[in-house]
Amino acid sequence: EATAQPPPAAPARASPVPEAEVDPGAPAGAAPAPEEDEYRDDEFSLAPVLLRLEPLGPDMNRGALQGWLRDMDVPFVDVRPAYCRKDPLGWAALKAEDPSHTQSLLQGRTLQGAVLQCTECRDPSSADRVWVKKIKKGKKPAAQSGQHVGETNQARKDRAKQEAAAQIDAVADRLLREGLDCATFCFIDFELAYKSRWCVCPSEIGIITCTLRGGETAYYHKFIHPGRLPNCNAGAAGHSAEYTACHISLEMTGIPYKNFTEFDANYARVWREIAEFIPPASILVAKGKGTEEKVLKWLQQRSGAEPHTELAVFEYEDLFLAFQRLRAQRAGEGGGADVPPAAARYHKRYQLPHHKCYYHQQQEEECPQWHCALCDVRSYLSGLRHALNTDWPDLLPAELPCEVGAEDAPAGDVASGPGPETPTSTGREPPVQDVATDERVVEES
Repeated sequence: EATAQPPPAAPARASPVPEAEVDPGAPAGAAPAPEEDEYRDDEFSLAPVLLRLEPLGPDMNRGALQGWLRDMDVPFVDVRPAYCRKDPLGWAALKAEDPSHTQSLLQGRTLQGAVLQCTECRDPSSADRVWVKKIKKGKKPAAQSGQHVGETNQARKDRAKQEAAAQIDAVADRLLREGLDCATFCFIDFELAYKSRWCVCPSEIGIITCTLRGGETAYYHKFIHPGRLPNCNAGAAGHSAEYTACHISLEMTGIPYKNFTEFDANYARVWREIAEFIPPASILVAKGKGTEEKVLKWLQQRSGAEPHTELAVFEYEDLFLAFQRLRAQRAGEGGGADVPPAAARYHKRYQLPHHKCYYHQQQEEECPQWHCALCDVRSYLSGLRHALNTDWPDLLPAELPCEVGAEDAPAGDVASGPGPETPTSTGREPPVQDVATDERVVEES
């Protein structure tokens, strides 16, 4: 969707082999990862020139793609969609006797409503080739020892606390240097179609860039195709992943996990847009750092891009610890008082209808309880302003502007804020839900 400001230019990246991905169906404690040596080279993957064809929908398998190429009278030798385990990556590699001629025939054609881009891949050792190779039969990924071998649980917890404390100190120093109300923040949130101990499948993303004094400067919002759900049961009741996804869709987000017309399955484009949107000098904040980092890694792996080293996520509630450190530094003291327990809950007052995306605003009257990623990130900004005005006014040169929250508004008063968000200027119709399919799955389960 459109943003209020043009995004900064993205840094140039290579495409190394994506990092290890956890197998959602693996038992607890295992650390399966598609290592490069699990794949075997063959005539197709070692071809001097392959054509990369994108974007492809998740349902476009090899047979369907071969049939479409034959219908279009496109000459080719073989074609393989790229997969990370069983999850489609949204592109395919194509081998042809005359790559230049085949490329000219495919460039700009329309497949499933998307305009195809066809580019050459001339490096047989590139990372993209890994995802079109065949996995060695009987090869099981070995457990990885990790970076800290032989570390006890207590030592691991102590190390994590030390790293978190160092990050809080770094943010406090930066706020002191740049000015608390002038520093650039970037709030990010994902809604999930499915989540387990080993797997996350996102369905929606919301990001805003802002300063505490100036407010929101730009936003990014998109519905992301969650990919294929893991083929396993989870939870004490042993519910299937599909049952869990139906429950999340119907009760929490209102976003169908399949047959939803607004999903974007081009992970490479989504990852590129996210990396371009987030300012390099901003403080990236999320409520639930662990989950957001997993989803960002999930997207990066499926995009085939290099991990963005600048996307280091900072925990939302740790901001209040940074405020305490900042107050102590200004007072010349070694520490500060405990964080007021209500500070981390102020954002709940600002879960307001006009903060939601256009899709959730359309469902507001019937299902106001549905979660919206864009609403969450906007409420984080308002909650942070409220906390500073209430609990840390001595850190500010003047009171921050803050809209009226739901619990603060007098009877009969309407909470202030910007007007409702509308779809982009492309004039697209509201998305279509296939709720009947989801309800049927729940009943059968």
